[in-house]
Formats: sequence, C-alpha cells, structure tokens
Amino acid sequence: MSLQEIDTHQNVSDLQGVIASLHQQNTSLVEEKTSLEAQVTYLKEKIEIFKLKYFGKKSEKVTRLALEQLGLLFNELEEEKAKAPSEQEELIDIPAHQRKARGKRAPLPADLPRKEVVIDLPESEKVCAEGNHPMVCIGEDVSEKLEIIPEEIYVLQTKRKKYACQICQEGVKTAALPPSILPKSNCGEGLLAYLVTAKYCDHLPLYRLEEKLGRMGVDLPRQTLARWMGEAAQQLTPILNLLQDRILESSYIQMDETRVQVLGEKRKPVLSDKFIWVRRKPGVEPLILYEYDPSRSSEVPKRLLPEYQGYLQVDGYEGYSALGSSPGVTRMGCMAHIRRKFFEVVKSKDQKANLANRFLQLIQKLYRIEQEAKGLSPEERKEKRNAQSMPLITQLEELMNESIPKVPPQSALGKALSYATHQWPFWKNYLQDGRIEIDNNGIENAIRPFALGRKNWLFSATVEGAQASCTFFSLIQTAKENGLEPYAYLKHLFEKIPIAKTIEDYEELLPLKSTPELATA
Repeated sequence: MSLQEIDTHQNVSDLQGVIASLHQQNTSLVEEKTSLEAQVTYLKEKIEIFKLKYFGKKSEKVTRLALEQLGLLFNELEEEKAKAPSEQEELIDIPAHQRKARGKRAPLPADLPRKEVVIDLPESEKVCAEGNHPMVCIGEDVSEKLEIIPEEIYVLQTKRKKYACQICQEGVKTAALPPSILPKSNCGEGLLAYLVTAKYCDHLPLYRLEEKLGRMGVDLPRQTLARWMGEAAQQLTPILNLLQDRILESSYIQMDETRVQVLGEKRKPVLSDKFIWVRRKPGVEPLILYEYDPSRSSEVPKRLLPEYQGYLQVDGYEGYSALGSSPGVTRMGCMAHIRRKFFEVVKSKDQKANLANRFLQLIQKLYRIEQEAKGLSPEERKEKRNAQSMPLITQLEELMNESIPKVPPQSALGKALSYATHQWPFWKNYLQDGRIEIDNNGIENAIRPFALGRKNWLFSATVEGAQASCTFFSLIQTAKENGLEPYAYLKHLFEKIPIAKTIEDYEELLPLKSTPELATA
C-alpha cells in the first residue's frame, strides 16, 4: 500500500470517527431536548393544577358545556338521548323565544308557631257606600312572613326551701340541688349546649362568642368559656367509650386523617403538623369518632383499631398498609380519590385530557349505577353491581393497560394512572359486599366540618383542648348523620348525663335515631 493510500484511509477513518461522535452527540441532545420538553409539560400541568386548586371551583362536576368547550365530549348514543318528559324543564311561550317558568314560592313550614296580627277596618268604614248599611265579615285574606326572635339569655333562679324545728331549734333541712354537669359553675345546660353548638357546628371561635354575649349584656371571658367546655367534655367519656365499642364491633369501618395545629403539644415542634384521626361506621345508624394524635405513623391506625376484623375503607396513604394487610382485615379503596386525579388532568387542559375524560365517562357510569342502587338491600346491590358494574370495570382495566405504556410516568395523567393501578386491587373489593360504598366520601364529609372550623379558630392551644374538640365533633357529627338537631341533643345530653348510673342509662344517651323527639324539624 502506498503512502497516499495510507493517508486517504486514515482520513476516512478519522471522518467516520467524527461522524460517529457527532451522531452520538446529536442523539444525546435529542434525548436531552425530549427530557426538557417533558419537564416543561410537567411543570405546566403542575401550574394549571395549582391554579385550579387555589382559584378554581372545588366541585368535580364537569358540565356538558364545559366538555364541549374543552373539545372533550364524546358523542355516545346514550348521551344524545332526549330527556324523559319528567326531567324536562317546564317552559312557557312568550313572543320570539322560550324561557323557564318562574317557580312558585314554597309554603312556610306548617309546624312553626304562628303569631297572628289582625288588621280590621275602622268602624266608620264598615258600612256600604250605596245604602249606608252595616257590612258583615265574610272571611279574611291571610299572608305570611317569616320572622325570627334572636337568642334570649336569662337567669334561671333556683330557690330551695329551708325548714327548721321551732321547738328543738336545732338542725335545718334544705332541698338538694339537682345534679349538674358543671356543678360549681353558673353555666346552665342550655347555655353550654348553645356554646358547644356555636363553636363546633356553626364554627364560631370563642372570641366571637365572647363578643356576641357581650352585645347581649353578659361579660363572659373566653377563658371561662373554654374551661366550661373542657370540663364538660371530661364528663362525656362514657359516651365516647360506647361509641368506640360500637365502631370496633362493626365489620365495616371508614377511616381518614386531617391536620391540626396544637400549640401546647410537647412531643413535637410547635409549628409541625399534628393530626385528627376519624373513624366512621356506615349503615342505618352511622357513628363517627374523632381522636387526636400528634403522629401520622402507621402505628396510630393499629392503636385505634386493635384486633379489628372486617372491611377497612381508606385512601392511598401508605400509613394504612400495615393495618390493611393484617389477618382478617380487607382493605378497601376509594373511587373518589382515583377519579380526582383524572379530573385534574381534564381541568388542566393537558394534551392527554381526551384520554383522561374517557376514564371519567366510565367512572360516571359506575356512579350512575350506585345512584340507582340506593334503597336496595345489600344482596340486591351486590347482584346489580356484578351484572352492570363488572363490564365497566373490565373496560376501565383494559383502558389502563393500553394507556400506561403511552403516557410519561411523571405527567399528570401518568401519576393518575399510577395511583389508579396501585389502588385498583383494594378498590375492587367493594364488589364483595353490598354494604360497601364505592368511595370513602362518607368519612370525607365527616372531616369537612372540622376543616371548616379549623379555618375559623386556626389552632388548639392545648392537647386537652384538641381532645375536647374531638369529643364534641364526634357527638355533633354523629347526631347530624342520624337526623338529630345538635342543640336539642346536646341540651338533652347535658341534662341527663349527671344522673346516668348504668350502661343502659348511657346507651340511651347515644346520638342515634332511636331518640326521635330530638330529630331535626
């Protein structure tokens, strides 16, 4: 081989090396570009989701108009069917267009007390204009307005007669005071029930109650109000114990937790999160129990449900895994949490929103079946699910399996699919028993009043205060779910618990439907 040929061969080899290096560099740049584009898409999704979270509507309902605007409406035959006549809005004809008929005013409740105001004609007008003859009343026109009397505060003065013997002049007999839940205070049971209802049902912090009572002419410092409620909560321990016993005896429990600030908690830093854990027994007579714990560890559910056997319905938090995998415990999932992830993708207008909406449409059909199954027995409900829900669940599983390889894991839809895949085996367990709900919304609804109150009173100053809050939330929310009026129930409870002696006495004071005289009007 000549020197010229060797040089040419060397140049070609060098060029091939340069080309290979450039190709490798190009491939690396393309991969980097793809990664950066995926990261930009992910960050845009996060921004949209955060904007929706803080500035958008909280409802997860997507109207037909919204879907049309997003270009996400699938023209399925069943969605295009006309409304049934009973579902059509009443229309009236006016020139050139139609409008909804104005609704009639609903009559005022018949069981409300009435105060009559009679308006009569002056005597001079009770004669006819023609012959000046006396006129006779032939009836009356009646109109009604709703009025209100603000809270009335008064002093209940108890007088006890004293007796003495005029002959012996020794010894005095006086009638005993009736037992009281706060025997050494001047707080009546009605006032105590009013304060507890105002704070834990109407979410008024104590400083507002202090101001409100001040406008009514009574000076009661908030420290005094807090002490009264704390002392009363301690007297209600037997009721809380009975609620816990009945919940633990149930074979179906829902559970969740939410944050709370407790400034006096010595086991954790002041500004760190502490937690309220909520247990709920669904069914004919639902029970709800709140409990404070500074930790969110997996040991807390195990402590709150010792030796539990049955269905446990929770969200995807890993802290429930230890209890959920215990022998005799069947962990249940929550479709509302699965649905929420896909809903965020749709509302963020992501490029994969069409795919997310396909999931939402199938999930909506599952909820429609649940709506139709209301009122059925557990056995009938289970049969309906096996016949109608199972095909939809199969479609959802097939759609998930098809979608996972096509979607970046870090995208909003990728995370929704990952969450759904992880929770799917737990959620499908609802098909095993007709008593089980499709989601955990019952416990979510129980947490919502606590979260609303937290926005008003912000924190608990002491651990004892947090525990007292749990006591009153447990009683009020259980009473509300059983159709009892909270103030009436609490007043009844505060009057009766000082004289309760036996377990039967305490059981009669549970906030259940068996006390219809305390029911909401």
